[in-house]
Amino acid sequence: MSFKSGLSILTGIILALSLTACGSGGPSSSKDDNPEEGLGGIDSTELGNNLGKVGILLKDSPSDVPRPPSSEDQSTVENISQIWVTVNKVSLKMEDEEWFTVFEGTRPHELLSLQDNYATLLSVTTVPAGNYVEARVEIDPAEGKNCLYIDGAADDWLNPCADGEAKLLEVEVPPDKIDIIFDPPIYLGPDTTEYIVLDLLPAESIHLIYTGNGRYILRPEIHTYTMPAFMEENRWPDMKVDKLEGTITGVSGCGDDNIPDTMLLSHKYGGGEISIDITGATISYEETGEAATCGALQIGQEVEVNVSISSEGRVVAEAVEIEI
Repeated sequence: MSFKSGLSILTGIILALSLTACGSGGPSSSKDDNPEEGLGGIDSTELGNNLGKVGILLKDSPSDVPRPPSSEDQSTVENISQIWVTVNKVSLKMEDEEWFTVFEGTRPHELLSLQDNYATLLSVTTVPAGNYVEARVEIDPAEGKNCLYIDGAADDWLNPCADGEAKLLEVEVPPDKIDIIFDPPIYLGPDTTEYIVLDLLPAESIHLIYTGNGRYILRPEIHTYTMPAFMEENRWPDMKVDKLEGTITGVSGCGDDNIPDTMLLSHKYGGGEISIDITGATISYEETGEAATCGALQIGQEVEVNVSISSEGRVVAEAVEIEI
């Protein structure tokens, strides 16, 4: 996707989320509980082998981009070219159990670039196996963390809402967390990895509402799917993932024809440790472009990785760039 220049900054963002899990919908509700860290205070050694993994993907459904009203002339409209949102935390909950944090991070994500079978992988993390009945998404409410660009694009994709040439668009600051009821519950099995897709529907659900006092409210809607159901519905063979950045924490299989070449990556933006199949991937040094082999990958190196995820949950690298 190509983008131009110019922008408007949001001081906050409201997510009115409706749920579709495995094709079924359900209502959302708000609670005041605070999610516990990691495994909800549970000692993982007490769970034995009753552990599974969950991946959280963020994307945007392909549809017409909404057009915001003008504060001076309601008949004048401009095109939204980028929507940047900073998700601070995603948590899951089993019935009568504590919250389990499955993602914590600070990086903003540009939603309109994540269309078709493209997504951002927020995290892959360990959770107790069982039926999960609820999710919680927390949005950073601070000024400069969520913003829109009108007929333009950010120069700095790590700090997109800090452009000095920004034209301010004031927006009502929302609650910073949204709870979603899974109906039916999502089962995360032991020794398996299930992916949950948070899918934005901009044209159907984003409404810039002028409040009459020079402020606006942005109300996106997100549908939630399990990944196999989502990919089957769209007939996609895999999900292309926005480039992953992080530190190598393990490498195995290099030179051994009996097992796949595998790299463990500690996600730079708070996504936990991800196992990536690097068999057949193009490996090179980022600065020089010089080709490298699997044997050049070492624990502690910083890398950037282009990956895809199959409907079965295999994370496969297409290219690995080693930072020098």
